[in-house]
Amino acid sequence: MNKIKSALIIDDNSMDIFICHRLLENYGVTNVISFNNADSALSYLKKTDTKYQVILVDIYMPKTDGFEFIDRFFEFGLQNNQGTIYLLTASFNPSDKEMAAKRNIALIEKPLNLEKYLSLV
Repeated sequence: MNKIKSALIIDDNSMDIFICHRLLENYGVTNVISFNNADSALSYLKKTDTKYQVILVDIYMPKTDGFEFIDRFFEFGLQNNQGTIYLLTASFNPSDKEMAAKRNIALIEKPLNLEKYLSLV
């Protein structure tokens, strides 16, 4: 099994960040960083040399939502330096599925758990 060693979490909910962070660390992800908004994460990703194998992005966030993050991520050419993006959602709205599919991005229902984590690796 190919293990994930680095992950970036973007979510405005501190409890969701905590759950994701703990689960990832418990399963051997040694480099986990989180942001509570998409704009800070984009600024960081534009400057860093660190490659994150997995980027977990909440869909519903104030100011810049998960879809806007993804659009800007590709607009800035960050996909060349980073791993796979997964959208996190607490509800599977059919329009969210459509928007994710248009961007070829997988949706993962919150909260992240072992089964969902294993689907990433």
